[in-house]
Amino acid sequence: MRILEFKEFKNLLLEDEPAAPPAPEAAPPPPPPPAPDMAIPPPDMAAGLPPDPNAPPVTPAATTSPKIIFIQDAENKKWFGAHDGQGGVKRFTQYEIDPEALTKWLEVHKMESDKDLVMAALAGRRDFPANIYSEFKEEVKDGLLGVDKGTVDITFDSDDNFDNPSSDNLEVVFLRSK
Repeated sequence: MRILEFKEFKNLLLEDEPAAPPAPEAAPPPPPPPAPDMAIPPPDMAAGLPPDPNAPPVTPAATTSPKIIFIQDAENKKWFGAHDGQGGVKRFTQYEIDPEALTKWLEVHKMESDKDLVMAALAGRRDFPANIYSEFKEEVKDGLLGVDKGTVDITFDSDDNFDNPSSDNLEVVFLRSK
């Protein structure tokens, strides 16, 4: 047995294969397709995909009721737990007010004209109107308006400055009057 060199091996292979027709000149490649517009779904997706059986059920957005704390009383409340000259924690009762019940309450007390101011205060965008605050607070604390949602710990950075409260509960709105 003799070992063939590469050229000899190549010639043997070419002899066994039929001659291939000469290759035509290569045409330039076609231009790439345009990038898809992500704002418009492709035609096959426009019809929609079947729902994902593992996806959570779609529920309508729930209307949220304001959750409030009467923070104006912070100075008079006792400290909860450890506290030093650098502030500490005070525990407050959190209340939830149903917007429909609040609207009815304002109508009964003939304060409909202040509804926008009250709603803005309950959303945390302004102070509560002073002419309504004490009566509102009294009825909420007495259970005539709103629901007691338990206690929430509020942190103060100073022993004597109660203007900048903070809480881990991001739903809560701190109410104080003008």
